[in-house]
Amino acid sequence: MLYLLLILPGLMSCSLIFNTINVSVPKGKQGWYYVIPVKDTVGFTFEISSKNVYKINKDGVAYVPANLMDKREDLQVKIYEEGVDVTADARYLGRVETSNTINAKRYYYIHFLIPTDREKGIAADEAYWRESNYREQGDLKFDSLLKTGKIIFK
Repeated sequence: MLYLLLILPGLMSCSLIFNTINVSVPKGKQGWYYVIPVKDTVGFTFEISSKNVYKINKDGVAYVPANLMDKREDLQVKIYEEGVDVTADARYLGRVETSNTINAKRYYYIHFLIPTDREKGIAADEAYWRESNYREQGDLKFDSLLKTGKIIFK
């Protein structure tokens, strides 16, 4: 019993529990998707299922409360397609921090790519993914959605 008491403080400092964001992607669709934090949630309507899964809209964007994406916390993103976990299929899944050169605003969000069925068989660590320009395509799509007002930071 004393042994457990001695190691308990060490275990408490470990991050054993992650904030988890569950998102659902449209069936059979591939491409870039973005998870955008919403700081001002007053009056904001989130597209969320009864199982706490945030839905990706037609533009490839899901909005989640910003507290779920707190930078000081460990974060886990689970991606579902019709209730099936497809997280392993995602490529480039990660948090992005960037700034807008026009207004010097800093943005943070999560992005990921759902590849085509043919590409899903290519392991994430293969040269194919490093040599492609997919990341650049994802950045360009984000910039386009931001510029046209289809991604908003509130």
